[in-house]
This record gives sequence, C-alpha cells and structure tokens, in this order.
Amino acid sequence: MISEVALALVLLTGAGLMIQSVVRLLRVDPGFDPHNMLRISLVLHFDGQHALAERVSKRLQALPGVQSVGIHHTGGLGKCVTEERTIPNTSTINCGLGGSDYFGAMGIGLLKGRHFTQQDNGADQKTVIVNESMARRCWPADDPIGKRIRRDREGSPWLTVVGVVRDVRFPFLDRAPGPESYVPYQRSEGEIMGNLDVRFLVRVRPGLDPLALIKAIRREAKAVVPNVAADISSMEESLLSHTELRRTYMKLIGLFAGVGLVLAAVGLYGVMSYSVSRRTHEIGVRMALGAYQTDVLKTVLRQGLTLTLIGLAIGMAAALALTRVLTSLLYGVTTTDPMTFVAVSLLLAAVGLVACYIPARRATKIDPITALRYE
Repeated sequence: MISEVALALVLLTGAGLMIQSVVRLLRVDPGFDPHNMLRISLVLHFDGQHALAERVSKRLQALPGVQSVGIHHTGGLGKCVTEERTIPNTSTINCGLGGSDYFGAMGIGLLKGRHFTQQDNGADQKTVIVNESMARRCWPADDPIGKRIRRDREGSPWLTVVGVVRDVRFPFLDRAPGPESYVPYQRSEGEIMGNLDVRFLVRVRPGLDPLALIKAIRREAKAVVPNVAADISSMEESLLSHTELRRTYMKLIGLFAGVGLVLAAVGLYGVMSYSVSRRTHEIGVRMALGAYQTDVLKTVLRQGLTLTLIGLAIGMAAALALTRVLTSLLYGVTTTDPMTFVAVSLLLAAVGLVACYIPARRATKIDPITALRYE
C-alpha cells in the first residue's frame, strides 16, 4: 500500500508539471493574431520568383472572404552591425507590402515609427524595420527610429530604421524571440540565385472558416505555378503542432497517473477492509467495554493515514529525483514546483482519507455481541 501511494505521487507530480507546462505554453502571446489565417508555402524557381509571388498574391486577394494577404521569406541568420556594436545571430525577413502586406496580414503591432510604404520598394531606398529584441540589443538607451544598421558583409549598405514592431514567437512558442530585421522582399531581387520558399499568409474575414478556402487557394496557385504543390495549413494548427510532443507526454503520464491513483485508492480500501475484518473481535471487545464509536473510528483511520503519510513521504523524495528527466519538456515551471507537490500530496491524502474512512465507518457499526462471537 505504501508503494502504491508513493508511485501514484510520482506519476501525479509528473502529470501535474506537464499539464502546467502545456497550459502556460498555450497561453503564450505569439506577438500576432493566429486566428482566421492560413499559411501557404510555395517553392518558386529563381527566374521571376518575385513576379510569380505577386501574381499569386493578387489572385488570392481576389478570393471571396479574403481580408488580406501577406508575403514573406527568410533571408537567413547572420551578423548585423550598428554604428556602436555588432549583433550576432540576427534574422532577416524579407516581407511584402502594399497589396501583399505582411504586417497587416499577420496582425503584428507597430510600436514606434511607421510601416513600409510603396516608396520603400525602390532599390535606392535604404529603410528597415526592426523588432523589439533588435531595438533593445542595438540601442538599449536610445530611440531606434533614425538609427542605422547593416549586414556584416562587404558591400552591404547602411539601412535607416523607420519602425519598431512587436516580437513574434513563431513557430516555437517556448523560444524567446531573437533580434529580427525586416526589409521589403522586392528589394531582394537579384540577391537570391536558387529556388525560394515563399510563404503566403491569407487572413479571412471574421466568422468564416479559413479551411473552406483551401481548395480555391490550391486552384489559384496552380494557375500561376502549375508544377508546384502548395503546402497549406492553418496558423493555429501550425502553432499547436509545435506543442505536440509535450501534449503527448502529458496524456501518457496523465493516463498512468490516473491508473496509479485508482490503484492506490483501491489498495488502501482493500487493506483497511481486511484489517477491520481481522480486528472484528478486538473491536467488539473494545465496544463492549465502553469504547465510543468515535474512538474506533479514530483508531482505524490512524492506521490507514499513517501508512498513507509514509507513502507520501517516500513518493515526494522519489518525485524530486525522478521528475528531473522532464526538465527539457517543461515550460514556465520547475521540477521542484512547490504548488504542484502540495496539490498532489493533498489530493492523495484526501483519496487516502476517503478510502480509509469507509471501512472505518463500517467498523463503528459492528454489533458488540456479534463481534464477540466472531472468529
């Protein structure tokens, strides 16, 4: 019985930690609005890839129910240089504007300055938008608007910051956003010599099901690039898919914890019932000599709760050691979270109390005359 209680506590603690992690992860603000949005991926050949992307964008914008369409592709990681410091591991995102407004389709909030305009498309324009993390890293004590930044490579031009937008956590909600800079993708013409994975973001009007547009989107994409298959998913599904591993572990551990809790309760009840049946004659003698029902109840409960508390103590020590294997799967909670340990211990104590109370209560109903004859 002690082993069952200890095992149940270990499993329940693991399940509690995983449930907290998943709940906190799903509550993370991604920095944009993922509702009513589809994400489409098209691999375009480098010949005329920007023109093809614009044609696809216009056809998607014309679909009934579409509110806005955005285009973007990642320019990769690298170093960025300001006039004061060098920032490593900086991501550059080439994004659309105008009829293919990336920020508008994503719903990314503007914190300072302005969004891109059509004038920023020109090859002679040297403008850039940065996220919060980039602004903090590059100019921690200054206003970033009007500051200059460039890539750390030969011939890279200086770009003037015209806006600061919110940090975006995508696709991994559990990773802190890094420094990012945004430039109009039309200005990257000629820089990319291979196939380009272009992402289209389609936001539908509120109240409409975005998944209902998948067939129409495939049809429009195929009309422009017939030999390329469009990979389409909802933005909410994309975010949820990156929590799948944690949710799977949560379900498995939760299942085992539920079974362990039931076994612990049944074990406690069975042991205490057997103990009462073995002590029927003793209980009859006690009651015949004047023992009150409350005295009998306390005696039986004391025995059961003592075993339960021993199991809880052993289980807590085991849980502190074994839950460390979950460290890589936890988010926003530690393996020694006191609230989880307290809640699980109280739950098991309550289950143990009920499992012990039923046979203890039955013991108080024993007729002394019948008990004295019991063998």
